[in-house]
Amino acid sequence: NGVSNRAAPNRHFRKLQRQSPIERQSLIERHPFRCETRRCFSAYFLNFFQFIFFFFNIFQLFYVVFLFEILVLKLYM
Repeated sequence: NGVSNRAAPNRHFRKLQRQSPIERQSLIERHPFRCETRRCFSAYFLNFFQFIFFFFNIFQLFYVVFLFEILVLKLYM
C-alpha cells in the first residue's frame, strides 16, 4: 500500500475511534498535541458544541420565560 506512510498521523485517531467517547475525550485532553489531524480536531470541537447545545436545550425554556418576564416588567415599570 503506497499511502500507508502518508496516513501514519491518522493512526492515533483510529485508535481513538475504537474507544468509548468518554475515553476518547480524556485521551484527547491528555495528549492534545498528538492529535493534529483535522478530523480529530473537528471531533474534539463537535464534542464541545454537543456539550453546549445539551445545556442550551435544557435551559432554553427557562431562558425564554426569564427574558419574557423582564420584558413584561420593563413594560409595566
